Amino acid sequence: MAGNRLRKQRMKRWCYIWPRGFPWIFLHAMNSEIHFAKLSAVVFDEIVALAGRSPLCDEYDCNEGVVELFLRQGAFLIVGKADLGEIWVSSLAIGAERFYLDDGKRFVNKSGEEIVSWIKKILQL
Repeated sequence: MAGNRLRKQRMKRWCYIWPRGFPWIFLHAMNSEIHFAKLSAVVFDEIVALAGRSPLCDEYDCNEGVVELFLRQGAFLIVGKADLGEIWVSSLAIGAERFYLDDGKRFVNKSGEEIVSWIKKILQL
């Protein structure tokens, strides 16, 4: 009997707390997506600037959240995945590489290398 009463009290407390906390969780998720969008846009701008200076890059294209680099060794597709908070780089020459936000300011791969320096090596700058 006492266990039943405790369960009801916990349930009432949870039902009272959860709706009050829910909008904050939603707003936090929205803010993190906005943060990702701003940071990934800066990274994409840097990648396009590097592609413009590279002698290996024949052509490049940048659309919303996607950068395509056409190099002599093949095409590279760079895609921002806002729902995962990652930037994916794929090519037939190298396969695929995933970059994620490590401290909220830099996109790094699993070995800790930053995406811009990684792209610089590919573009040989």
